[in-house]
This record gives sequence, structure tokens and C-alpha cells, in this order.
Amino acid sequence: MVDLALLQSVSYLAGALGVCVAAFYYVLNLRISQRNSKLALKAQEQTLETRQAQLLMSILQNYSSKEFQTDMEEMAYVWKWSDYDDFMSKYGMENVKETGKHATVFQIYEGTGVFVKRGLVNPELVYDLMRESVIVIWEKFSPIIESWRTRFSAPQIYLGFEFLYHEMKKVRDERGHPASSFGRVTP
Repeated sequence: MVDLALLQSVSYLAGALGVCVAAFYYVLNLRISQRNSKLALKAQEQTLETRQAQLLMSILQNYSSKEFQTDMEEMAYVWKWSDYDDFMSKYGMENVKETGKHATVFQIYEGTGVFVKRGLVNPELVYDLMRESVIVIWEKFSPIIESWRTRFSAPQIYLGFEFLYHEMKKVRDERGHPASSFGRVTP
């Protein structure tokens, strides 16, 4: 017959073996869970990079269009005015064609600035694509934009564009690039 002590020993061993199997199973599941978490994080990072690339390509598509480039160059180097009233008489609401030009250019920069501010697009990448145009346009038109903010009691007008301007200057300075003579002939 089977001894009671032997049965107790077998029972204890079975219990201990069950605890060991459960511990092994737990550790195995923990490792699998960690690996899956890392894979999920990597997938999220890749998705974010893909979305950033899609946003950047959308921005680039608008920025590199012939119409945008023509309007931006005209605004930067052809448009001249003596003061706010002179600007408004030449390029303001009464001149729909010219208003459409600056509204479109400013809005491209505004949207890009919002994307950069929200961390959806890397400012380094935007600088690589747009460089000095943001800086040149902001510096030329900021007195007009500041006047709009004051006259219309709307301090939020083109804040994204202004943010983008400061980011582009920061990137330029960090890279040690000199202030450009963008579009100007140098001797």
C-alpha cells in the first residue's frame, strides 16, 4: 500500500511544480507583453513619421507650386508701399487679386506654423524646405500684420506664421547660417 507520507510528499511536489509552472508562465507572458509594447511603440513612431511626411509633402506641394512661388516672389521683391494706408490702397481688400495673393501666402505659412507649434511637423524639416522665404516675408509684412492686429483688435492674426518665423530664425542660428541675401544680387 501507498504510504501517507509519500502521498503528502507527492502532493507538495505537485503543488510546488504548479507554482513553478505558473511563475514561468507569468514571466513568459511578461516578456511577450514587453516585446509587444515595444513593437506597438515602434509602429506608433512609424505612423507618426508617416503622418509627418504626409503633412510635409502637402505643405511642399502648395509651397512649390508655380502660383505660390510667383506670388511669394512678387510680394517679396516687387510690392512696395510707404505706410499702412498705401499698402491697403494697393494690396488691400479693394484689390481682390492682390489680397488673394497675400492671403494665400500668409495662410500657407500660418498653417505650417500651426503644424510646427503642435509638434506635427519638425521645424528642421520645414527649414530645409522653406529656409529664408518665411523670414523674408515675415520681416517685410510684419508691420502690416501688426497693424491688422491692432486695428481689428485681433492679436491672434497670423500667430502661427509669427511662430514659424521665430522657429526658422532659431534653426538658422543653430546651424550657423548667415542671414541670407535671399533673392538679392550680391556684389
